[in-house]
Amino acid sequence: MRAILIDTDVNFLYNLEKVLVTSFQDLRVVARCNRNFEAIKAIRSHLPDILFMNIDSSVKSGKVPDGFLQFPHETIYTASSFEFASRAIADGASGYLVKPLNVKEVVSTVRYCIYHRLHSQLMEKDRTREAKRLNCGQLISIPALDGCEFLFPDEIIRCEGLQKCTRIITTERSDIISSYSIGVFRELLEDFGFMLTHKSHLINMKYSKKYHRDGIIYLRDNSSVPLSHVNIPNVRLYSSSTRINKMGI
Repeated sequence: MRAILIDTDVNFLYNLEKVLVTSFQDLRVVARCNRNFEAIKAIRSHLPDILFMNIDSSVKSGKVPDGFLQFPHETIYTASSFEFASRAIADGASGYLVKPLNVKEVVSTVRYCIYHRLHSQLMEKDRTREAKRLNCGQLISIPALDGCEFLFPDEIIRCEGLQKCTRIITTERSDIISSYSIGVFRELLEDFGFMLTHKSHLINMKYSKKYHRDGIIYLRDNSSVPLSHVNIPNVRLYSSSTRINKMGI
């Protein structure tokens, strides 16, 4: 993790860095700044995970410079007293340290920031994965015997016709029996990479593993389905001699 320290007191910065380096093996101080313009430049350049910022002068002027807070990072305010602690809470700071430094308070505050930072990053990754998942296909509604199931097309391995009903085999849960016929699922899922290999079998092609010349398709869940001749794509295969004749030789 990267940290930037901002304070006009050079000795304070030195002592703070010493505590951080000694107490946290994975925390690296990438910049120490005495002036606002230096700090803003360092923030843009290093994109820190944690920012230690003296709040005394900022609160007296009534404004924290925009460049300090426009990038996502944990912020720990430092001050000469608890007078401005309410401002830290209002600004959403993750911690507040009072000079002179108390090593236990520094360690406790930074530990919380590291936890909060890692948790936020994991949550963001989850949101990103979910967004990508949503973009891969729409959530579809499947009427079942006991209610209604909601699935993404990628969660469906195959569908099997059972007279007037359909069995849905999925990746993450037990099979679903739907009151819809397999013909309805063909219309619903064909645009998502599904193929009707047989009048009673609709498969998600991304889960196909092997085709056997006896007319059997093996899927990645170790199941198999028949392939009807009428559904084999009309692709003409040429032998080497045929290709030679096509070239006019």
